[in-house]
Amino acid sequence: MEDVLRRLGSVESAVSEIKAQVASIVSVMPHLATKADVNALKADINAVRSEVHAREASLLKWLIGTCIASTALACTIAKLLH
Repeated sequence: MEDVLRRLGSVESAVSEIKAQVASIVSVMPHLATKADVNALKADINAVRSEVHAREASLLKWLIGTCIASTALACTIAKLLH
């Protein structure tokens, strides 16, 4: 009988530890991201990525245009000076 009581005491202490662990897990769960949150974040990242790509293409066009115009201006000034 003493063995059964001792084993029951250890089971009760283990159950109380498990309850404490479950309570800590439950308190953290509202702060975890869901699949919908992750998918929304991926969509936002893709939107920003495409916007950055569009800006990069625009800047590249302006850079090439400015380089061509600067070269043409430099050639014109060189012809006028000689």
